Amino acid sequence: MDVDAHQTKILFSEKRSDHIQKASALLSVAAIMMTAALFVRTETNMKMLDSKFTRKIQEMGDSLDSLRVARQVLPTDSDISKGTKEAENHFRPLTIDTQQPLENFEFRSVSDKVVFNALKSLKRNKSSGLDNFPSGMLKDSADIIAKPLTHIINLSLATGSIPTDWKAAKIVPLFKSGSMAEIDNYRPISILPSMSKILEKVVFKQLMAHFEQNGLLSHFQYGFRRMRSTELAVTHLTDVIRREGENGNLTGCVFIDLSKAFDTISHSGLLSKLSTYGVRGTELAWFTDYLFCRSQVVQYKGVLSEPQPILTGVPQGSILGPILFIIFFNDVHKPLQHSKIITYADDSVIYTSSKDIDTIQRSLSEDMNNLCEWFKDNELIINLKKDKTESMLFGTAKRINLQDKELKLSVNGTLINNTSTYKYLGVHLDSSLNLASHFDRIYKKAATRINLLRSIRPLIDQKCAESIYNTMIAPIFTYCGTLGLSFPDYRKEMIKNIERRGFKVIGNSSFNPPSVNNLIKRKSCLFVFDCLLNNVCTPFKNYFERLVHSKATRNNGISVKLPKVRLEFGKKSFYYQGAKTFNNLPAELRSLDSRLKFKNKLRDYFS
Repeated sequence: MDVDAHQTKILFSEKRSDHIQKASALLSVAAIMMTAALFVRTETNMKMLDSKFTRKIQEMGDSLDSLRVARQVLPTDSDISKGTKEAENHFRPLTIDTQQPLENFEFRSVSDKVVFNALKSLKRNKSSGLDNFPSGMLKDSADIIAKPLTHIINLSLATGSIPTDWKAAKIVPLFKSGSMAEIDNYRPISILPSMSKILEKVVFKQLMAHFEQNGLLSHFQYGFRRMRSTELAVTHLTDVIRREGENGNLTGCVFIDLSKAFDTISHSGLLSKLSTYGVRGTELAWFTDYLFCRSQVVQYKGVLSEPQPILTGVPQGSILGPILFIIFFNDVHKPLQHSKIITYADDSVIYTSSKDIDTIQRSLSEDMNNLCEWFKDNELIINLKKDKTESMLFGTAKRINLQDKELKLSVNGTLINNTSTYKYLGVHLDSSLNLASHFDRIYKKAATRINLLRSIRPLIDQKCAESIYNTMIAPIFTYCGTLGLSFPDYRKEMIKNIERRGFKVIGNSSFNPPSVNNLIKRKSCLFVFDCLLNNVCTPFKNYFERLVHSKATRNNGISVKLPKVRLEFGKKSFYYQGAKTFNNLPAELRSLDSRLKFKNKLRDYFS
């Protein structure tokens, strides 16, 4: 273990910390003065400088008082040192599956240009944190403040220390529904200082490159990673079930829900795992400082609460929070002996297949017990409420109807609810993957939105109505479009009916977007093409292959090999429907080897 008392003390060196805090304060003043200078250059903006900008400076003075109070409730150096030592004793060492020696992760200094581009990428509509620096102000003054901000970022990376003000979060409760007097009816939104996100963006890119290049992240984690999504996670699971069904097997699944996983992970446990993955020395000290000594205040109706320390969890609203969580969660598959797992962040499903339901039950039962031990060791809590963690048996309708028993699994004496439908990452799955329940729900949702659009249509212009249709109605059907390829004709006709109703409400004959069916086919064909190029995540590499034979036919080498399937159950899979849809493209498109050209031609073909 590389987390030792000496390294922990380094990051809290008062001299280095003072340098960071002073530089941060100077940059804050510089940002105000330099942005003011920009306003002064334009005479027409003098009034804005006198009113809004002066008021903003006063607000910032008030918020700095809150930040000073926040520092009084933060953990001491001895608390942090004690926490890291407890991690060494409590968390089991990880074994890393790498084919070559793992090199230590090291920070690289960044250039002014990188920071300038990061400042320019800030969105103006984002709320400001406790520092009250509007994102738009930082964006406009990027050419002036990029250099001093780069100096602070590089100083932070070199010393393993972060400005305290950048670790203070503002929590804004967002009302959801129900009684406004019930605290559970509010969603807490965490807002961090914009400049802290520039620092985090720099660290995120370097840390993610270390994990991806060394193959350290689980292939079956679909959350917060490039070329992965909820749609691919669903496609992966449903195709596994259909492959097994084609072979005469049943598939048993346990969908697992954790209670507030992002908010409860142990800081010391996360540092222990980071060390195992090669994050050591000053870099580990930086992450220690990033996690510890954080505080938050709640802002409600303009009033700030007393600050409170954040003792567990990854920082909400941060850029690094998601990747730190999947690093912490990365070894969740280790306890599994019989089952496989698919995860999207903390949303997990374990599954195993067999012709015998008793074999499935024994395998899932043993692996669930092992998983619960892992959750306990990592201080995570499984949520066993109905509609949260549930078990489910999948297979062909014939096999499911022949079963005279259901899965009976338990965790610590508590029975896991067995269900016939489960909402997994936005898709309602049923035991035979008929998807009738899912289609009924999305059809009703689309119809409701069409009616809402009709009621507000007199109040909005043509462009707005078209935008609402394209962003809030059509995507209801195109989400997980790989499943829509296998919809029967009558369901496709129902979708066309929704489209016609939408066009009628919009009331413009010139509005002619691609049909939902064409959007699904376009998206699916592009993904098949990416699979052929191996420009996809690991589970989908070699998913499709070109059909090559000795005869000199026009389709030789440009078509996709169609899998051999006997059952209609298997023919509804993406590995079959995707290949079939791709092969229906003109030879001119299938013969292309450039992704950009293929994408453009595909868009024109399905327009």
